[in-house]
Amino acid sequence: MRPYQTFCKEAIVWKHLQNPNIVPFHGVDETTFPSQLALVSDWMPPGTLADYLNENPAADRLKLASDIVRGLKYLHEVNLCTEISRGNTVLVSEQHVAYVTDFGLAAMHYSHKLATVSLTAGSVRWMSPELIDPEAFELDRAELFPQSDIDALSMVLWEIFTGFIPFYQYERDAAVIRQILRGIRPQRPLRATSLGPSDAIWALMEACWQTGWQQRPDAATVLNWLEDEFEDGDRGVPDEWPLSMN
Repeated sequence: MRPYQTFCKEAIVWKHLQNPNIVPFHGVDETTFPSQLALVSDWMPPGTLADYLNENPAADRLKLASDIVRGLKYLHEVNLCTEISRGNTVLVSEQHVAYVTDFGLAAMHYSHKLATVSLTAGSVRWMSPELIDPEAFELDRAELFPQSDIDALSMVLWEIFTGFIPFYQYERDAAVIRQILRGIRPQRPLRATSLGPSDAIWALMEACWQTGWQQRPDAATVLNWLEDEFEDGDRGVPDEWPLSMN
């Protein structure tokens, strides 16, 4: 598909998405950037999720996580998969609401349809093992589907509670791929327990990144799991951010 066709299809898809946790789409700008079209959305001064947490260490991380899952749940309900990779694909508004954005090609792959996924440099840290090596999971090819989104979501949750990217200790993607295919996942950040990842939340994250994609919970289950934790009251404030992982 040519880039212009891709751009148009993304604009059409985004135009029809209406949800409190999906960045609103306003149209196409033809004048700001010479010889280049741009998709126009709300401007969110706090920036990405990572930027927001750096400036607001006392933020309610469980609330932000729930916002993200609500957006993801909606996308799955309209049969879209987004592979919500990286915390920088989530923006935060001045009202402290998290929004899923930057759908790109991923948002145009309807579930249950085959779609080749390329390993974009730097994105493998958020990729599910079946996207990296589909044949090992008895899949014909790499295909975006809701369970792969859920695995990527678990890595974003780990970012929210630690301030680090997944597998931060490995510089090269090749090393990260080896860890993922061996079934190795990020360690539990015990220093982050007061920020939200209780035993129940950690169990949720482990369920979301299970190697067997068929066993991962759906977005509705993840949301219910997170909301059950709200009753536990106030969360703590980290002494340092990102957290010390030693």
